[in-house]
Amino acid sequence: MSRFRITTWPGGTLAEIERVFSPDVRLVGDRIEQVESRGRGRPAERRPVDVPPEMYLRELRQIDLDDRDAIGSFVERFGWLGLSDSRPLDAERRHILDSLYVINPARGLRKAIAAEVRPDEQLREWEHVEEFRAGARWLRDLTSIYAAHLDGSLENGPARWESGDIFLDRPTSEREALITLDMGMKEALTEFHARISIADEEMGDTLGPSSPPLFVALAPVLFNHIAESVTYRTCANVTCGQLFYRQRDRAEHGQHRTEGVRFCSKSCAKAQAQREYRRRQRSGITPTNKETP
Repeated sequence: MSRFRITTWPGGTLAEIERVFSPDVRLVGDRIEQVESRGRGRPAERRPVDVPPEMYLRELRQIDLDDRDAIGSFVERFGWLGLSDSRPLDAERRHILDSLYVINPARGLRKAIAAEVRPDEQLREWEHVEEFRAGARWLRDLTSIYAAHLDGSLENGPARWESGDIFLDRPTSEREALITLDMGMKEALTEFHARISIADEEMGDTLGPSSPPLFVALAPVLFNHIAESVTYRTCANVTCGQLFYRQRDRAEHGQHRTEGVRFCSKSCAKAQAQREYRRRQRSGITPTNKETP
């Protein structure tokens, strides 16, 4: 049994992306190019592409990356991997390759791509076949690490390793392999703000950060409020004025009130009620109804 335990942050699973939108592309020479483009600097036509369940285990893992026809058939069906996005080449090239080659940057591939295009050309018009191969190998190698971890054969690193010296030498121990998995998943999941955490239960330490920084924990809450079209409220406590959506302090079983509330917290409701009570006492008014906070 492995001494390493893998957990995820946040807990639970991510919603799977079942459909992406990709331009029609063909493998032409060393480029995966759009079949049609409206012109440089304008959005290209994109088509919906269904992502099959467990595609990373099946179609992507099965493709022969030395077979150009196999790559061509794959991209005609599913589109390119999209590692280049749509930012200018000079900035995007650094971003892509720093992400792909987590530890040892592939300087030769950088030079090969740079030699073929003008500095102002947009990468969204094409994807280099070597970028496709590197991205596919990257995900396949991360999968190999986890598969070996599951069946208890990771003691000397994963038996299957495709990236070689262009990405990273094959890990030769379970600890080294899981550090590679942690780093690779951190890069791959950047847009999801999710990560894995690997604990060494024998040594009593963690191979990677156990949780993201506070900023990353806060941004998804703002995103959810935007997605839910929530309406902010202003706390009715005259000395507070705090913007809020859910009331704190009154939650039961993690459920916070959002309807019919005037105060951001129980303490503010109590403070304002006491303030109004003292005001009524001074004016000689006796309340007949208790106001709901």
